[in-house]
Amino acid sequence: MPICYLCLTNLHLSGGRGEVFWRPATISTILQNEKYCGDAILQKRITIDYLTHKSVKNDGHAPKYYIMNNHPAIIHRKKFELVQELKKKRSKKQSISNYGNKYPLSGLVFCSHCGKVMNRHYYNYRKKNQRVVLSCKNRYKDAGKCDNKPIDNDALEFAVIESIKHLNLEQPKLIEDTLELVKSSLDTSHVQQEMTQLQKQINSVEKDIKDIISVNVSSMKENTDFYKDMYKEKKQLLLDLKVTMQKKKNALVDLHLHEERIQQMSSFLEGYTALNKNILLGVYKAIIALNQNEVILVMSDKQLSKQVITDNLESILALSPIESKTVKNEGSKHAITYHVVELKGD
Repeated sequence: MPICYLCLTNLHLSGGRGEVFWRPATISTILQNEKYCGDAILQKRITIDYLTHKSVKNDGHAPKYYIMNNHPAIIHRKKFELVQELKKKRSKKQSISNYGNKYPLSGLVFCSHCGKVMNRHYYNYRKKNQRVVLSCKNRYKDAGKCDNKPIDNDALEFAVIESIKHLNLEQPKLIEDTLELVKSSLDTSHVQQEMTQLQKQINSVEKDIKDIISVNVSSMKENTDFYKDMYKEKKQLLLDLKVTMQKKKNALVDLHLHEERIQQMSSFLEGYTALNKNILLGVYKAIIALNQNEVILVMSDKQLSKQVITDNLESILALSPIESKTVKNEGSKHAITYHVVELKGD
């Protein structure tokens, strides 16, 4: 029976008219099925009761055996491994990403008075005029520590969106040029070539280690220290090569994730999606709240940690704005004046 049929049987749902429906969970199962790259795991399930023949998932009840190249593969091993790396990286960021997309300003707005991060809070909770505001941590805990007033969250989000558009980033020609530039920078062929060369080196070192182990016993007796040193040297080299290989894999994954971020930015600029943290971080690295109606939007070519922002707060406040504008969302009582500044790297 063909391997593809074995893998796909019972993974889909059929409708009453024989249609096939694929669900996300089904696709996820397929993407992590080792059978597609020619491998097999033995004893995934085991029989624990030989009288009833009841079988259960093997969660440590017995050893599992991973057999590589057990049968002909239907997808290339490198592609399969790349998918696994992408799934791992996305799963680590999923909870943070979901929160960031729901509340894109969280963790990015800082108080100009004391440098603390401004957190989300409800103002007039459960009342008709209920709204979300961003309050300084110091003021929220003790009003005497900071006198900066809360800023309206929705008004600030609107101001950020308007500022991005007024930077002329939404022009179709610029979007096209940006995507073209990204496509050229996302060429993964050089990374794949480097990974191929690394794999050859790894195979060669592994062969050397096997040769050392299989050296004539009499030679080992006469040159024990020599062979031990050679073995340690080769093992260390192998470890270094594998670390480098993992870095290359991570770089390949990052290129794919970066491409997704650029597509999000393009869709946003063309007016199809709402602001999320990926888009916001693509333009601004921090927002400094001067008061409840005025902010500084910080552009930078480097990542800005909370400590960096706190340490450079005075310098940021002293920067000359690239653009300043007052905006107000339709139906909102709160206008925001924003000043776009650029903090250049060293």
